[in-house]
Amino acid sequence: MKIAMIALVIVALAVLLFLFYISQKMLRQVQKQEAAEKAQQKPERQLHPKLREEQKKKQSGD
Repeated sequence: MKIAMIALVIVALAVLLFLFYISQKMLRQVQKQEAAEKAQQKPERQLHPKLREEQKKKQSGD
């Protein structure tokens, strides 16, 4: 009976390690994919609200 319990614990640990490995592998894949998508997109830049007001004033003043 003790041998069966020890074997069961070993199998459970092996399954946990396997699941941890798979989750890390998937996480790395998703991180690489997100990095590639981010590199392809142009960054959208926004003006500070005060600068935006100044730009509007200059355009309306011209």
